[in-house]
Amino acid sequence: MNYTVYADVMIFWNFIINILSLYISSRILKISINLKRLILWSFIISIMTTVIYILFHNSIFLHLFYAFFYIIMTHVYFKSTSVKNLLLENLAVIISMFFLNGIINTFSGGEQPLLRRLILSLTIGMLILHTIIKYGLHKLSGRYYRLTLNLSGKEIKATGYRDTGNTLHDIYTHKPVIIIDYRLMKGLVNESAYEYINKYHETGYLDYAAISKEINTPIYPVPYFTINSSSSIMPVFRLNSMKFIDDEETYEHVSAGISRYRMKNDFQILLNEKFKS
Repeated sequence: MNYTVYADVMIFWNFIINILSLYISSRILKISINLKRLILWSFIISIMTTVIYILFHNSIFLHLFYAFFYIIMTHVYFKSTSVKNLLLENLAVIISMFFLNGIINTFSGGEQPLLRRLILSLTIGMLILHTIIKYGLHKLSGRYYRLTLNLSGKEIKATGYRDTGNTLHDIYTHKPVIIIDYRLMKGLVNESAYEYINKYHETGYLDYAAISKEINTPIYPVPYFTINSSSSIMPVFRLNSMKFIDDEETYEHVSAGISRYRMKNDFQILLNEKFKS
């Protein structure tokens, strides 16, 4: 039996699947996504996967070609910095694909094999659990807050955690310092400025003069001490404002330190003990 495949329909269908998959993956990984980059990348992947299908649809290695292509594109899209991150990002894409495939089969009346139903059920369960933890338990704990950060007109939303262990103060302004995951800077500064931040993440070195000029906001080193009494330097700058979304309370000119490492918990900002005491 021969089937007719329309390239334009396939490109459009792949585009919808890719944009949803990348969005779900970014939410799972808590990675900020630029909408223009998301749309452009989804369109590029759609064209390339359609070309692969047209060229190799009779090949037994078609699925291997697909897998290799998606691994490469995921690596480039998320700008993976390590093998571990690449594996996590590809796992998120795989989970999102199973999730979307299950929804499509459910509404199209397609029959689902046992393994697919099992994976789909686990995926839905994890998403429900994630939602309950993020919007339910966090709110009840009284220590998690939904925040909006503003820097020179650019705004991002993030989850903050009030940590009584964060007693850091800006030695120049004498204000309490919040500590933010370095990845959040991607939504607050332009791409060239973020390259300095990413280099700081990888090497510990930051060109303070260059990045201050790039974002038109002073960034300066502030010494700090950890619980085990080790000391280091953290780059600090001043946000235009930080807003607590739920109670609409806004703080102006907040000092923010940039963490060199990823925060591995379910928040991206460590609030100083002076906030919401």
